[in-house]
Amino acid sequence: MKAAMHCYGEYKHIRLTDEQHEKLIADFGEDKIAEMIRRCDEYCQVSGKTYRDYNLTIRNWLRKDEERHGEHKGKLANDDDKRQAFRQCAEHY
Repeated sequence: MKAAMHCYGEYKHIRLTDEQHEKLIADFGEDKIAEMIRRCDEYCQVSGKTYRDYNLTIRNWLRKDEERHGEHKGKLANDDDKRQAFRQCAEHY
């Protein structure tokens, strides 16, 4: 027997079982999941897009956000490292 799906978000596009919803909250925190449900729900409302698996969609969106954010942080760190290396080199001469 399949677990019952519940609709989340203002427009009720996000369909998750209780278990999926609870696991998302346990893995990422209630605030982050509420934000992702809102973003995904609004995107579906505006675009007309639907997904077969909203649990996986939200997890993928979170992973992609983290990758983008991590890349941005890495670039800043690399720039800082370059500046510091340049300063050290300039001080040496």
